[in-house]
Amino acid sequence: LSPIDLDLRSRCLALILDCAPSNDEAVDRLCDLAAVRDALCADARDVAELLDRARRIATDVGDVVRIERQLRDCYEQSGDWKNAERAAAVVAETDDLPGDWIGLSELRSWLGDRDGATRALERVIAIDPSSRQANESLVRLAEREGQPDSAITRLVAWAEADDAAPAGDRAMRMLDA
Repeated sequence: LSPIDLDLRSRCLALILDCAPSNDEAVDRLCDLAAVRDALCADARDVAELLDRARRIATDVGDVVRIERQLRDCYEQSGDWKNAERAAAVVAETDDLPGDWIGLSELRSWLGDRDGATRALERVIAIDPSSRQANESLVRLAEREGQPDSAITRLVAWAEADDAAPAGDRAMRMLDA
């Protein structure tokens, strides 16, 4: 669509939103409007404001998670790390997927919340004990905090849990420990 078409669609969606007969329809229209404004390269904060409105009235868990994912992206684009972390936490706690917990740990680490980052990574390990990214991150965190025993324990546990890894890789982890 051309910028003129997108602008027209944005205006129409805003008008339709005022007449939405149900919360579900209002959620859909707010999300559509946010997508159009995002395509028009609107400020991420403006897009986030629409998505935040949709999240507040959404009743379906799937809608809430979808909106929170979009909000996280908007907040990250605008440099609002605290709200990005909040949105990422909702997604991780709801969907319980390793990638979401890893993303949450990165945000918490950027915010200086080492304990929160560690808890998120430990959740990944609970889901997938052989997760390379989570194990490497936990080892790095332990090393940065001057906790060599924790790093060694993590390397050993990782080597033992990662049955699918080549024997050489597992042996190197044990040697690193």
